[in-house]
Amino acid sequence: MPEVSKLTLCMTMTGLLLSGTVSPAAFGGTIAGRSVPSPIYGVTLDDVSKPAAEVNSLSQMAQVPTARIVFDAGVRPSYYLKPIQQLRNVAYIMGELVDSSYMRQYTVNQIASWTQSYTKALGNLVDIWEIGNEVNGNWLGSNTLAKIEAMYDVVSAQGGATALTFFYEGEPSESNNCIAADHGGNDMFTWIRQQFQLNLPANQRSSETEKIRLNVNYVLVSWYPDQCPGETPNWPWVFGELANIFPNSKVGFGELGTANPQYGSSFEINEINKYYPMAKTTSGLPASYIGGYFWWYFAEEMVPWGTPLSSVLNTAIR
Repeated sequence: MPEVSKLTLCMTMTGLLLSGTVSPAAFGGTIAGRSVPSPIYGVTLDDVSKPAAEVNSLSQMAQVPTARIVFDAGVRPSYYLKPIQQLRNVAYIMGELVDSSYMRQYTVNQIASWTQSYTKALGNLVDIWEIGNEVNGNWLGSNTLAKIEAMYDVVSAQGGATALTFFYEGEPSESNNCIAADHGGNDMFTWIRQQFQLNLPANQRSSETEKIRLNVNYVLVSWYPDQCPGETPNWPWVFGELANIFPNSKVGFGELGTANPQYGSSFEINEINKYYPMAKTTSGLPASYIGGYFWWYFAEEMVPWGTPLSSVLNTAIR
């Protein structure tokens, strides 16, 4: 942990930086949130039923975090309003509109209406809107790209920042990859090349996909190493390729963790120590790399603060 005097100063500055719950109407209907500084030190909250405890945990982090909040299927946006108003005083906010596990439940029209309801209710309280999660996974169902486009159009039309997250399973040429190419899934780069029509000259591609490719603010990677044992990604190459394909986007991790919470296992400790400092410890990353990470089980494993992983995370992000 930082020295008390530095921590107090940091929290004072954080309060000035993050305070305020101005309604979107004050900005003529825009949902543009705050600009999130790099590097991003993200954590995921898949449960906001205990916002006071979560606020306390987030406030103990050695760097100002970005809290990624999972909006559950079938839950009205009003449920998240008060928790977000509290959480944003100590963290930047990313709203995950539709988790990959929920995507198949929606039609394109339904997902557009869902996005409209959330942007209307939460407005600029959300700083980044995740418009697709693990989108190349083989469990998302049909019309995934059209659903991404629908979410992007709603958010971007109102000036909101957008993030698109892919699922990384290694490369086809690597013996330890865990690529599942059935039911519409594929390895990340093959899926991107196909869906964004990168085999065609730019002037022959879909104008909608080109609009996303050239304007999405963040392009992120979900990575669960325990689901892909033995795979050792070349991250500078991976993020360099993403930066080339999405030249105007910031790149990083949008989700990190283990398949199930392990409550401070050596595997989790090693994972946090490897990835959260990556912006400082790994050479060759593109200039657009911003970190991210967004540990999936933060609510389960670091709330309340003081669990074994809490100090591990703070040491990793100092």
